[in-house]
Amino acid sequence: DSRRDLYYFTDQKQARIQVFSRTQARWLSPILIPKPSGAASQQLLAISLSPSGSKLAISDCVANAIYVLNPDTPTSVATFPVTTPAGLAISDAGIVYFAPFNSSGTYIQKLDTSTGKVTTPSGYPTIIGDPQQQVLLSSDNRRLFFWHDLSFVYLYPLTFRQLYVVDTASDTVIQSPTIPVRDSALALSADQSVLSAGADFLDSQFDIRAYAAYLNDSDRQSTRLNSSHI
Repeated sequence: DSRRDLYYFTDQKQARIQVFSRTQARWLSPILIPKPSGAASQQLLAISLSPSGSKLAISDCVANAIYVLNPDTPTSVATFPVTTPAGLAISDAGIVYFAPFNSSGTYIQKLDTSTGKVTTPSGYPTIIGDPQQQVLLSSDNRRLFFWHDLSFVYLYPLTFRQLYVVDTASDTVIQSPTIPVRDSALALSADQSVLSAGADFLDSQFDIRAYAAYLNDSDRQSTRLNSSHI
């Protein structure tokens, strides 16, 4: 959270958000997440801050809920019932894009927090319901990024994943490059010009410009594709 200079972490054992202040170099009081009515237990999984920092969304794959709060008033938590949510991202308008945890094919879904309505846009492709699915939103709220696992295409120590890039205004896929990856991490640089995707660094045209190097690790050094363009 660059505006407040804070870091947020989901505490899976205690159903709370741990808050660390970089300025003060210490842990602050945690944000407590109330258990939904009728839920036997909770397991907080993914967490996402909206680009403006006004909304924080958390998925709970055990209580089948998404929680949304304003970090400035963290005691007021809105709870939305959804089915097994995993990775998610929330927009400034309060739209939560989330990936359900499902061992078969599934879709990225949209939760409108102003109405509580969940929809599945027809333009979104089928994905694998991985509990580690990453969902990333650009700082202008216009681009959504998520993975489809193509792990049946395998070249040790790499797997291949298809990266989907969605235009949020039209809910249509505008790019879908296939990338050799070592993990499912997704992140955008502060100026939005570089995308870190599975240890590769891509420019705005989704060309691989650099990738992470590993020293003294024969498994990771053994194979690497020499790719300059996706």
